[in-house]
Amino acid sequence: MGRGPPRLRAADEAGLCRPRHRCRAAGDHPQPVRDPEGGQDVEAGGPLRHPRGVDLELATTHNKTNPVYYVQYAHARLCGIERTAAGRELPEVADPDALEHPWELDLARQLAHWPDAVAEAARLMEPHRVPYFIYELADRVSTFYEAGNDNGDFRVVVDDPRLTRARLELARAARATLRSGLDLVGVSAPERMERTLED
Repeated sequence: MGRGPPRLRAADEAGLCRPRHRCRAAGDHPQPVRDPEGGQDVEAGGPLRHPRGVDLELATTHNKTNPVYYVQYAHARLCGIERTAAGRELPEVADPDALEHPWELDLARQLAHWPDAVAEAARLMEPHRVPYFIYELADRVSTFYEAGNDNGDFRVVVDDPRLTRARLELARAARATLRSGLDLVGVSAPERMERTLED
């Protein structure tokens, strides 16, 4: 029989998982490799940088040039938003019409392409499409998040419950997609990270 759900089997057969770890069914995640120089996820994140090797110097940097750190940091930021929103009284259903700013719509459009990106990666036997996609998604998450740094009205959690619920739903979708993508390439998705993103 197969090695798990169809999506995981397709990803496995396309080579989306690390060579040392086959894809497993939900609930059984590949474990990141720890390196004494580069730290956790150095080897695991190889596909996010270059398929032929691991740049340990790059792996220790905390900026956008280290795709592993950058994508993980985006995921951790979204987890932070969830913690900030905890306990708020919000509508049960999100209203997508509340999202109107370019960075919100751009993020939503990128998320809509995720299923096709995975399917195409498997069909074309081009696993690099997955890490490239989640890196681009992390870039859009960064724009979405930092809009609130420039103007408090653009934060996810604001006084308007309807707007907060809509932005929170978008953030949750982005977080789930980043986690799924990181899992496919065998990299952990931390919920907390130190704020050490360098220029």
